[in-house]
This record gives sequence, structure tokens and C-alpha cells, in this order.
Amino acid sequence: MCTNRTTLLKKKPLLLMHKLTCDFLRNLFTKQAALLVTLATFTASLGCQIPGGTNPAISDYMPPSNNPVVSQNTAPVTAQVSDKTNQQESTTITETPVVKRFTDLPAPGSSQHYRSGQPVSGQFMADATAIPEPENSTDFPTTLATDNRPASSSLTPPSQTTQLSTSPASTGIQQTGWMTSRGVGEPVSRDETEIKLTQATAPVVDEITGQLNPPGIVEDPINTVPLDVELTDTTTGRFMFGVGVNSDAGLTGQVMVNERNFNYRDIPLSLRDLTNGRDFRDGGQGLRIEAMPGNLLQRYMFMFTDPYFIPDPTMSGHDISLNISGFYYDRRFYDWSEQRLGGRAAFGYRITDDLSLSLALRAEEVTIHTPRVQGVPQLDEVLGDNELFAGELILSHDTRDVPFLPTEGHFVQLSFSQTFGAFSYPRAEADLRRHFLLKERADGSGRQTLSVIMQTGFSGSDTPIYERFFAGGFSTIRGFDFRGASPVNGGVVVGGDFQFITSVEYMFPLTADDMLKGVAFCDFGTVEESVSMPAESFRVSPGFGLRIAVPMLGPAPLALDFAVPVNYASTDQIQNFSFFLGLGRS
Repeated sequence: MCTNRTTLLKKKPLLLMHKLTCDFLRNLFTKQAALLVTLATFTASLGCQIPGGTNPAISDYMPPSNNPVVSQNTAPVTAQVSDKTNQQESTTITETPVVKRFTDLPAPGSSQHYRSGQPVSGQFMADATAIPEPENSTDFPTTLATDNRPASSSLTPPSQTTQLSTSPASTGIQQTGWMTSRGVGEPVSRDETEIKLTQATAPVVDEITGQLNPPGIVEDPINTVPLDVELTDTTTGRFMFGVGVNSDAGLTGQVMVNERNFNYRDIPLSLRDLTNGRDFRDGGQGLRIEAMPGNLLQRYMFMFTDPYFIPDPTMSGHDISLNISGFYYDRRFYDWSEQRLGGRAAFGYRITDDLSLSLALRAEEVTIHTPRVQGVPQLDEVLGDNELFAGELILSHDTRDVPFLPTEGHFVQLSFSQTFGAFSYPRAEADLRRHFLLKERADGSGRQTLSVIMQTGFSGSDTPIYERFFAGGFSTIRGFDFRGASPVNGGVVVGGDFQFITSVEYMFPLTADDMLKGVAFCDFGTVEESVSMPAESFRVSPGFGLRIAVPMLGPAPLALDFAVPVNYASTDQIQNFSFFLGLGRS
């Protein structure tokens, strides 16, 4: 053998060189061809346009997700290469998984985007069918069959099939859902797998519960922690009792039951259900029952509130609320005594977070008795029982930080009502309040507030005396007796059909703990029987006062004010000192 090879080398050097060159080029060409096939397959898996192909590339749209989702471009691509010398080489090219995040939400079960209405693009791996495994063979050529089409993945709805045939000897792979059963990066050796790409709807996340609507989420068992959350309702009911005295209403007591999570549908079926404290609960409704007896004023009422009477189907906060109340009111005025029995129903609609609209209906029976004097027309015409029915429209805009003793923001309320029954008249009112935060400490305490409050109203000429405007007292113009800054006829305070009252007040802390505050104010305005503001009856009353906050006495501070009217009508009743003292416990 050695002699023959030596002879061959000596005799035919050119022939041997030619043979070796051909073998070398053939092997080189075989390896390069395999690399080109692998590169083409890898390029197709990336969704890129292969030169010479006519189909467009796969869209890079991926279903948005807050959890990692591996795209359809991450499947391992493997090409097996073999020459006729029974030497076998395996080349594996693995792409790093592409992680996408949820950035937008298509509508559940829809192929259109829920905001723009445009078609939802993108293809996702739906399923793959396994090819039966044939007998093993040591001779397997490398081929790439693409169903007689260019080797390119394209968006051709409804489905597109790409076949990767690597040898007669292959291993079947079962794939379901979006992911293969094998790990990413593991080579696919000697298999023939049909991968089916279909147009699919992107997964959806519920905006309320956060639950994913399959398909598409790949859960990582290593980073998954089972978590049980137990929630307990906080205390939503309150029982409160108290006593108060003020310069307007005299001595009063108060007993109140307030439930902020009431449910009228949860009716107890037994005595045990009634006593365990779990009935009439968890409905998100409100129920308030109040009794306030007193020497000059008595009031008994109940109020039911359902903030979600007609829920907003879009869950954007535009629900329609319902408020129903019933009341009995008994008040002893200086010139007559008055009793009211009636009810009110109102529907509310929140336009924005600060702007709301309500429509109210009111029906009541008003009884006027025990007049102090006779012969005053405005008083004589209302003696006895009077039935009133009214419809009212109210528009409110509220940006105050807190409703009680606010320090910044504004409150604007415009209302119009039409009353009919024993008397028929229109009524329009405006309540404007603006609070300016002038200064505060770094920790938010020690707030100095300037408040401007203006109340104005107009009422029809047929307005009865008990529905007219009155001024004077702690809540209107300080420095006057209760209703003591109002028109008088025959010694009887008859009120007016026009009101304009303004108050400017500056509140500042006197102690570091904010328990003691000082106020400086000036109240001015008038109430007239017609729309006018004559100088001789325009009231101006500056003054100062104290606000004493005692937590154990309740949320309302003790209020002491001293005012000196500098301009007023000759019939007005002066009362320089006004106060409000209250004690409440819950």
C-alpha cells in the first residue's frame, strides 16, 4: 500500500493534487451550505425578510404583559449536517428570548383595540403537531422545506405553516400553547416538526381584578410565592351622644346612630342573626338616625344614602346616587312657633371629582301656631297647616381640603327651586366660599387661613314668611341677635325676599399645638323685602374671637365671638357676644 501510494505520488502528482483539491472544496462547500441553511432558518425565526423572498416579515408586535412573555421568535433553530464519510456535525443556534411588557390592552375576545378600534396585529404560536418518529439512520441530508414557498415567516392570516425537516430520523416534539415543552436554548436534533402560526387575540388584563385572560403568561415556579390575604371590615358604625348650647338655638341634646356600610337587602332571618351584628352590613350604603331634643329647637330625622344607586357601567366614577330623608322639626321663634313634617329625595351625579349635580324633590307640611301678635299680614296668612312641594336643582363645585374648618380650596353651590302648593314661588341661591392658606409650619401645623364667604339669594313675591331670608346671629352676621338684622313689620320680624351676606375671616394659631386659635372678622350685608341695598340698613359688624379645640369634647371647637356693629338699621336687635359650646362622645 505504501509502495503504491509512493508510485502514485511520483507518477501522477498533478492528478493527486486535483483529487485532493476537489475533496477539500466539496467538504468546504458542504459545510458552508449547512451554515447558509442554518442562517436562513435563524433569519426566518427572527421574522426578518430573506433576500429573494416575496412575503413581508412577521410583525414584531407582542402581546403586552406585566410578566415576561417569550415571543414566537425564541424557538431554538437546529440544522444537522452530514457528509458521506459518516462524520457527523451538529450546529445549534439559539436566540435569546425576547421579553415583552404589557403596554396596552385590547378588548377581551375581540380582534380590535378597545380604544382606537384598529385591528390588533401580531401572530402568536398557537400549537404544533408532533411528527411520528421514524427509524434512526446515520445518513441524513440537510433540507429545508417551506411548503414550496420562500423561507420566510409572514403575516398571512388565518394560518401559515413552516416545516423544518432535518432528517428521516427525528424526534417528535409536542408543543401546546405559546411555549415549547423544552427549555429555551436546548437543541432540536434530528426532528421533523411542523410549526403552525395563526392569527391570535392578544391576552387581556382585567383592569379591576388584575387577572390575566389566557393565553400567554409564563409562570416562573421559582419566583412564585403562594399568598393568602385575609381582610377584616373596619368599624363603620358609630353611636354618638352629646349636649350643646349656643346663642341661636339654646340648649340641645343629641343622640345619633350612623352606619356607613349599611345594606338594606341583608335582612335578618332570626333573632340570632339580628344580635350578632353582621346583618344590614356590607352594602356600601349609609344610614343615619338622629334625635336632637332642646328647649327651643327639636329635630328628629333619618337619612338613607346609596352612593351607587345606578352604577356607572364604565366604572369611571360617574355613578348616580340616591339620598332619602325624613324629618320632624319643631322650633319656637320669638314671634311664632313652627312645626315641619316631611321628606326629601335627591338624585346625585358626579360629573368630575369636584363637580356634582343633584336633583331633589321635597314635600312637607308646615304648621304655624301661637303668634305673638295679630294683625301682621305676612304672619296671619300662614297660620295653620301649609302644604308645600318643591323641585330643586343644585350644582356644586368643591375643592376644599376638608369640609369642616377648611384651610384651602373653594366651595361653590348654585341652586334653583320651584315651590308649589299653598304658595307658589321660585327661589335662586348662591353660596361662594374661598379659603386661602397664607402660612404654615414645615410639618403642616400652625396654618393661617383667610376665608371669604358670600351668600346671596332671591325669592318670589309669594314666598311665605317661614321661607323668607333672615340675618343675624352666629351663622350669618355676628353682633346681632338671632334673626335680629332683618326687616320688621308691626313689631314682627318678617324677613325679606333678597339676601346678600359676606364674611371675611382671618384665623391664626395662638399655641404651638393648635388647640387655641384666634380669629379676626368682619361680617357685612343686608336682607331686604326687595332687591336693593340701601345704605341706612346695610349692616357692617367687625369683631374678633377664639376657637378652642378640646379633643375629649368632640370634633367641633368651642367658639366665642365678640362683634360691634358699626352700621345697622334702627329696628335691628344688637347682641355683641355669640357663642357655640358642644360636648360629644362616641
